[in-house]
Amino acid sequence: MSKYRLRPHHALCLQFFSGHGYSSEFTDNMVKMISFLKENPQVEIASAADDLCRSCPNLIGSDCKDCKDVGEKDRRVCIECGFSYGDIITAEKFFKTAYNRIIADGKLREVCGVCQWSDICTAEAATKKHGEK
Repeated sequence: MSKYRLRPHHALCLQFFSGHGYSSEFTDNMVKMISFLKENPQVEIASAADDLCRSCPNLIGSDCKDCKDVGEKDRRVCIECGFSYGDIITAEKFFKTAYNRIIADGKLREVCGVCQWSDICTAEAATKKHGEK
């Protein structure tokens, strides 16, 4: 079984991906990762750059240029979802836990704060919550 390393906040980002990205390389990698994750591989909860980050233009060395902000988002997702760095769980559990404990509970803004994707995620969360997708 394959295993992918993912930062905790990516449990949210991946659920709201709609073809927008930081660059075409990043967007292409997101599409590929979503396809791989549909097969329900194992996910290792990562504390730094992961398999999505490798194609992100914000990656500087081995971490995000916004590491303080991103790290805080990861910390909040871990608290809400009960994840710990190094945990290995199924992709299904990774996404369902984030959905049930953050998205369905209306905690998305609280956990994510504001980022350039906030409007997209918030609109998509409202759609998911009402069963329209």
